[in-house]
Amino acid sequence: MAAVLCGGIGKCISECCNCTGQICTAPVKICAACCENCSECCRDSCESMKDCCTSSFCFYITVTCFLNLPPIIVGLMDAPNVVKGCQSSYWLLVFWILCVINIVAAFYMAVAVEKDDNILPSDAEQGMSNFDAYGGASRMKQLFCYDGWMAAYILIVCGFFVWLMLGVGVMIRGNEDDDCKEIMSAVVLASAFGWAFVSIGGCALCCSVCCGAFQKK
Repeated sequence: MAAVLCGGIGKCISECCNCTGQICTAPVKICAACCENCSECCRDSCESMKDCCTSSFCFYITVTCFLNLPPIIVGLMDAPNVVKGCQSSYWLLVFWILCVINIVAAFYMAVAVEKDDNILPSDAEQGMSNFDAYGGASRMKQLFCYDGWMAAYILIVCGFFVWLMLGVGVMIRGNEDDDCKEIMSAVVLASAFGWAFVSIGGCALCCSVCCGAFQKK
């Protein structure tokens, strides 16, 4: 009887120790898993940044960031004025969001062309094409002609141009409200960078596409 009782007590103590050990080591295991995931995320991010820097779109990314970051900063600084109901503030709000999309799209182009095989044609299409499926020209064709995200971005670019035209109208009309007149300088600055992106950014994109078309993957 005593042996059975002692065995039961020992078993309970052993289970309690095991449970306590699992509870104590749980934070360590969670931390290790998080660190591993963060390490993989950092490694993937570094590889993506490396691809962007070595891509033919590096020049376009540089121009895009240089010409779209100022409107984003101006728009964020003007964000509190949206509550005043100023028309120019609403214009800036939408415009800096479009600028963010421009930057994201520039990085997407670079990464997609460098390493995303989803933009490659199917095996049947490869057999019917004279292009090397892994060559730069074929990847450019697939990216700009058949990629769904790029199709959506092309529509956004059209909206970006229309919004710039509306910005010209905002500047011409001005603001009759004294509380909103000070925002016009921000609209003029953002609009200037926007038109610069349309012209200079368009040239940079053409240069990047031409350079990428002659690359062999």
